[in-house]
Amino acid sequence: MSTGWKKPEGIAIIGNRLFVVDTGTKSLIGCTLSGGDRNVLATNLPVGAPIGITPHYLGPIGDMAGPMINFCGLTAGPDGTLYLSGDAEGSVLALRLTA
Repeated sequence: MSTGWKKPEGIAIIGNRLFVVDTGTKSLIGCTLSGGDRNVLATNLPVGAPIGITPHYLGPIGDMAGPMINFCGLTAGPDGTLYLSGDAEGSVLALRLTA
């Protein structure tokens, strides 16, 4: 599970399943917590910088430490819906997994 990532950002856990958004490949990957059964669940997500573009980040401002960067978040709702912040366009996507 620790290899093959380009730019992992958002992470969520539902039961024994781990979900990670890889902004480098613009995809949602799911696997078991032990790292097995790895699957690409969604592609072409509106996350990260466009392919071939290197973003320029703002430095720290005043008392705020660290650079100001976009970040793709991922969280799980109580019904198992995954909510993804599409940082490339400012959207929030509701992703419902089907069997």
